[in-house]
Amino acid sequence: MHVNMQKNICEFPIRIFGGSKMDKKILGIVICMLLLATAVFPAMAEEDERGGDTAAGSTLTRAWTIVATYPIPEGASGLAWDGTYLYCGIYGANGDEIYRIDPATGSYTLLCHGPQDDAYGLTYDGTYLWTTHHPGSQSEPAKALQIDMGGNLISQFDLPDHFMSGIAYDGGDFWVATYYPDNPATIYKVNATGTIITQFDAPDNQPWDLCMENGYLWMVDKWGDRDNIYKIDPATGNSLESYSSEGSDPTGIVYDGEFLWYCDEGQGGYDYLYKVNLSGPGTPAIEIPDTSHDYGVVTVGNSETWYVTVQNVGTADLIINNITFTGTGSGDVYCSISLPVTIGPGNSTLLPIVYEPTAAGPLSATATVASNDPVDHG
Repeated sequence: MHVNMQKNICEFPIRIFGGSKMDKKILGIVICMLLLATAVFPAMAEEDERGGDTAAGSTLTRAWTIVATYPIPEGASGLAWDGTYLYCGIYGANGDEIYRIDPATGSYTLLCHGPQDDAYGLTYDGTYLWTTHHPGSQSEPAKALQIDMGGNLISQFDLPDHFMSGIAYDGGDFWVATYYPDNPATIYKVNATGTIITQFDAPDNQPWDLCMENGYLWMVDKWGDRDNIYKIDPATGNSLESYSSEGSDPTGIVYDGEFLWYCDEGQGGYDYLYKVNLSGPGTPAIEIPDTSHDYGVVTVGNSETWYVTVQNVGTADLIINNITFTGTGSGDVYCSISLPVTIGPGNSTLLPIVYEPTAAGPLSATATVASNDPVDHG
């Protein structure tokens, strides 16, 4: 049997052979496995009697709970919240676009085309959106742009440097960052005319977006090696907490009064938007390290068992809810243990996938493993 694993939403095991369809609300992860073998009439009998158990894993550090994951436009950069909707800008092609996102479903629509070439951060002041813009040469300061919901420029002011990224509204003032020069990068608090109120070194070298959360400053770092989401004391500049994004290159962050949201590179033609409960118990994360297996030739009336290792590399209980089989010969394949199965953080279990052919012929089937992991890890 050859196994090719891919992870999708629990409701629609669709991304199996190169095609992809992303539901707007990811409730869990499924893993699709391609099963191959050949059944023949009896000539010799073989039986595998191995058993499965759990094994302790390494200590995990992620301490928040991801409660939802949504696909959003590729190149999403900067996040803002107006009390009802989320907003994201774009970095790269179509950098003048701003999208409105429904936080309940993750569905998004193009809101407007703004005056910016690219959105290096996004924020909301109670009436208008703000982003940063890099006009002219490196000797010219970047601009903070105030934009209405139609994309019209309302006002602007100069920022301390040219290569500025991230913008967070804070009671009439703004937090912004310099991402180049980056040794170190610098975070500034400025007033509504661009005058510097305070500044300190950023905790990492590529700050990309900023937001306020209950008096704390949050920063996402686009090129962080591991931990690339930071909670900062704005009075001292000290990093209080750090987290790893699910994907690479996080480019937006915002707090809606209850949940923290951030976005990263995602996969395929989408970036991913994550809804985070900061006080949650953790997030399960499924991992299946063995991605290939061959049952070989199995005689009719006998069986072969593949014990597939399933790991929980997250910080909350992982629940394997169901395993389904489709394709040629799928009626001869089953999981021989009762589900659901719960796997604790840092632990693993062995799922016995049995092939018991009833007639001669090939096996070319897909096994779909559904779990409560809310994130598509690719």
